[in-house]
Amino acid sequence: MLGVLTLAGCRHLAALAPDGVLIDAGDCLPARVLPLTIRNSGPRAVAFAVYGPDGPPWRLQPDQVALLHADTGAVWSRLLEHSRPASFEAVIEPGDGAAFIIEPAAMPAADDSGRFVLELRDIAWRPHRSAALPPCTTADADAARARE
Repeated sequence: MLGVLTLAGCRHLAALAPDGVLIDAGDCLPARVLPLTIRNSGPRAVAFAVYGPDGPPWRLQPDQVALLHADTGAVWSRLLEHSRPASFEAVIEPGDGAAFIIEPAAMPAADDSGRFVLELRDIAWRPHRSAALPPCTTADADAARARE
């Protein structure tokens, strides 16, 4: 059975993705839990598969998440390739935003060179990408844990 959650919010950002869906993953990619915010300034609702009705933040179903090399667009990793199916959909209406988390099995280490892009696919399998981010250093990771 698939449930539906409708999410609300009212924050607006100046820089938007071409489709109006903005993925804010912070300043760097932590090695463990990755908190992010998805904002929808597009003309239609967007929905993501999530685990259960508990949230925010909602836990994204990881089969919808890929980590790409920013320079080449090549897939660095599909995050948590073997996962259970999602049980709910988190719907973000135009003008709204919501907090999510991803719990990856593997992320780039602080000493990995380069920048990476998160690509999330909504339930219609449309791709939405974050800005390019470096892996977190130890100090960055400590600061991210303090914010959780």
